[in-house]
Amino acid sequence: MASPDSSHPFRWHYGEMDDGNFQINGRSSILLVVVVFALIILFTVICLYAKWACRYRRLAAALGERSASAAQGHGTGVVAGLDRGAINSLPIRIMGSPANEEPCSICLCNLAKGEKVKVLPVCNHGFHPKCIDKWLKSQASCPICRASLAAEPAQPAALV
Repeated sequence: MASPDSSHPFRWHYGEMDDGNFQINGRSSILLVVVVFALIILFTVICLYAKWACRYRRLAAALGERSASAAQGHGTGVVAGLDRGAINSLPIRIMGSPANEEPCSICLCNLAKGEKVKVLPVCNHGFHPKCIDKWLKSQASCPICRASLAAEPAQPAALV
């Protein structure tokens, strides 16, 4: 018969283990600090790279769309507003009694009776003059229906 010790050759007792191999002292503590610091730096660099790559991808996609629309003859892809003269030439009317308290769709305040309203000639939508002037500096379209207010280029006369 085999002895109990021979059937389990790796019998350990936790009280007999030497913990000296697991202690951190001297050079190993400095090495541990350096490794942890290097891991933190590496993690930070990876996060910054990921942030940069996401921004670069979005920027490249936006530039790709603009260049594609320019190649198709749709201009530069940048929506330009109207010049000061075109904005000032839009008609201004005095608001009568509105049937149902219409709001200025830019500032969302109601257009009151007797208030000045700038009307877009293409679609007849009305807005506060200050609101629509700011809008038209950056966009050449109606904020409600997106009707273009930009002057169409003159068509060449057909040769007969």
